[in-house]
Amino acid sequence: MPITNYTEKEVQFKIVLYGPPFGGKSETLNYLHANLDAQSKSDISTLKSAADKTLVFEFVPQEATLLDEFKIRFEVYTVTGNVQFNAPRKLVLRDADGIIFTADSEWANIEENVQSFKNLEENMKKLGIIIDDVPIVLQYNKRASQDVAPVNYLDFVLNNHKMRMPTFETDASTGSGIFTAFRALSNMVIQRFLETSPGYSGSSPLGMMVEG
Repeated sequence: MPITNYTEKEVQFKIVLYGPPFGGKSETLNYLHANLDAQSKSDISTLKSAADKTLVFEFVPQEATLLDEFKIRFEVYTVTGNVQFNAPRKLVLRDADGIIFTADSEWANIEENVQSFKNLEENMKKLGIIIDDVPIVLQYNKRASQDVAPVNYLDFVLNNHKMRMPTFETDASTGSGIFTAFRALSNMVIQRFLETSPGYSGSSPLGMMVEG
């Protein structure tokens, strides 16, 4: 859930990149970090566990404010793609305000996408999170690869809930579509906060998120 810091006059949102191994989560995070304004971001940190590692960085869009000049701070995390390391995945997912599910578009990895999304649903259920209550976008990554599934098939296997999720074609190796997906999710997260927090109003963070 968002954290309001009245001393610093900030509202902090947690964004989690979730998905199968080698689907492009870390590449996505690294591309985002590399192309944000240097004054607005922290360094990338590695949160090590006994089994694997998690990447995280923070940034503050300078042009985005809420009522009474509260700034917006985003924390952006990856999770390990290996399902057997579920404890750190569930720990990072706790209190997430928005999720980017990074699917591997290659035909050979369709089943891993399905298993990873099922794992996301199971972990959210264990944490007491209703999936339709959290903004989620589907990032269909590796679209520049040769042997990729069509978007309508990826929708068929992943985007089949009652409430359909926004989908974006991306390629993290080049950065294509990465900021488009992130902008969409960040706006969904802020809009949900504004709808559920009477007394706040705000402006979009789009100004600080420009592709390099």
